[in-house]
Amino acid sequence: MPSFKDMKSKVASKAKSASNVVKWNLEASITKYRDHKNFTIDKQGRYSARCFQIMLALVSYYWIGSQDIGLVASKNLGGVNSAMLIFAICSPVVSGLLIAVYVSPWFSHSWTSRRILTIETIADAIMTLGWIFGFIIELVNVQGACTGASLPGCTNFNWLMAWLFFLFVSWGAGFFFDCTAWHRGVLASDEIESDVLMDVRRTTRGRI
Repeated sequence: MPSFKDMKSKVASKAKSASNVVKWNLEASITKYRDHKNFTIDKQGRYSARCFQIMLALVSYYWIGSQDIGLVASKNLGGVNSAMLIFAICSPVVSGLLIAVYVSPWFSHSWTSRRILTIETIADAIMTLGWIFGFIIELVNVQGACTGASLPGCTNFNWLMAWLFFLFVSWGAGFFFDCTAWHRGVLASDEIESDVLMDVRRTTRGRI
């Protein structure tokens, strides 16, 4: 005759197996019926990043326009400065539109989360690449001539470099938020909440 300890161990093993089966069924059901088009996107961090991008772009107008004419001519910075000015003008516009996508009721009702996030990811990637390429081209053209502020206009040039770097970081942060949202909303595995698992365990214990 089996002992009470053996019987208790068998009952516990059956309860654990039943609980695992129900858990697997729940996970399969959640994965099957999961909505990959509409999911939660963190908006507070995005709003802060967008406002920071707008502020940086507005300040960069001054530093782009205050570059020394002689330095710009000698180092062939006219073309890249013009491109950076275009990006600086477009930056607040793009940031404002990306905020409006979340604020406007029309977009929230007509567009899915995946469509909004796709547009946002493309915009963040383009702006990030534009700022970092401009930063690199400026440095390559000057070739370290302004490291010690030896040439006229180097102070303003160094300030411009700082703001271009900040703009790259701010838009790169937006792209990072996009990748995080894609991971959580589409790529990450589904997790069952602890209170649901507790109810599952209670139910399976009652059936054994």
